[in-house]
Amino acid sequence: FLKEIRIMRQLIANCVGDVASNWDTIERLCTFTSGASWSLKRRYGDPSNKFGLDKPAVTSNCLGLAEYVVRQIPLWRGQLSDFHLAAGNKVTTVAKNAKTERTIAIEPELNMYCQRGIGRYIRRCLSRVGNSLKYQTRNQDLALVGSWSGEVATLDLKGASDTLSLGVCE
Repeated sequence: FLKEIRIMRQLIANCVGDVASNWDTIERLCTFTSGASWSLKRRYGDPSNKFGLDKPAVTSNCLGLAEYVVRQIPLWRGQLSDFHLAAGNKVTTVAKNAKTERTIAIEPELNMYCQRGIGRYIRRCLSRVGNSLKYQTRNQDLALVGSWSGEVATLDLKGASDTLSLGVCE
């Protein structure tokens, strides 16, 4: 199992590259979405409202990065009075369907802003090596092959999207 983790780490490193040397690119990809955030309900979640917060929320783990990205935008930096240090995200549920609730995490604004840039960067890297998360055609084609031939299969685990192998990410 450790050999497989080493192989996965190398594949990820080859795809993503040296994040520190690509920070200029990542920084340009940072943005807000119109969703809810730590300080704002969804109906007030417009990016302009998030940029307009006097004290946007951030966790202590993200504080250094948040201070850096805010310094890169003089207008934003100039209107902030401080940061609100949040202990973490707010966990709640939303309706998944008529019978089931889905757990969500509402992030502090500056964590969200930085996470978005890093996520968009990773998506670009994956796309360059033929693994686009935007288009599902490859997955659909493989599912079709699997249904005809049994040559390939998918595994649908309950809660799989909530599962992450930390060993691979470390």
